[in-house]
Amino acid sequence: MHCEKHTPDIRELMPVREHRCEKCPSLIFGNLSHYQLHLRRRHQEVLPPSVIGPIVAFHCPVEKCIYHVATKGARSFTSLRLLRQHYQKSHLDKNYKCLACGGKFLLQHHLEKHQCAKHKCPTCDEIMDELFPDNFQSTCTQTRWLD
Repeated sequence: MHCEKHTPDIRELMPVREHRCEKCPSLIFGNLSHYQLHLRRRHQEVLPPSVIGPIVAFHCPVEKCIYHVATKGARSFTSLRLLRQHYQKSHLDKNYKCLACGGKFLLQHHLEKHQCAKHKCPTCDEIMDELFPDNFQSTCTQTRWLD
């Protein structure tokens, strides 16, 4: 049984992707499915199978990765979405750091979403709505007695 292999360009694996309509240059789509829907509804077009065709094995473009096509016994992913998740989690720098817990995030909006979450007080383990350690001091019952 023949298994078609595909190693996408790194641009396809980045968290922010663009699909620009050639007929509507001002329209940019963040994912392929929205672009396909636009083409079908607005222009009555369908992307050719070579663009969206059934590729079975997706491989990582990073040479030293166990998912790289040249790796002995290389593993693969069944979809570009899964490969993209792997690439972003394993190979991209996470430059956005939570000041309260030290967690690192790939995109700023991931950090912002995380910061809406509750955090544990470093002194008493009480769950707080506040994010920054300075704010813990004003709400922590144990710390208040230490001042």
